[in-house]
Amino acid sequence: MPVSVEALLDLLRGSLLVRQVRIVDYDETPSGSLEVKIRCQLAGDYQLQVWIHSESTAVDYAYQVFTEQPLWRPRRNR
Repeated sequence: MPVSVEALLDLLRGSLLVRQVRIVDYDETPSGSLEVKIRCQLAGDYQLQVWIHSESTAVDYAYQVFTEQPLWRPRRNR
């Protein structure tokens, strides 16, 4: 299942809640594996962090909303 990092970035940049988006970590291998961490500055002092690990057969992701401490940290595994 291919992951479109550009589509995710466009979605985040288009959100009224998101003030700034930056890629913290990006690693793509010739075999097609991808690992990316994106951090967004939200309204107020909140931040959103999205982590994605994608391979040809599966996608794993996690996200969290935080200030100085995690506030919301759901996770979905493969």
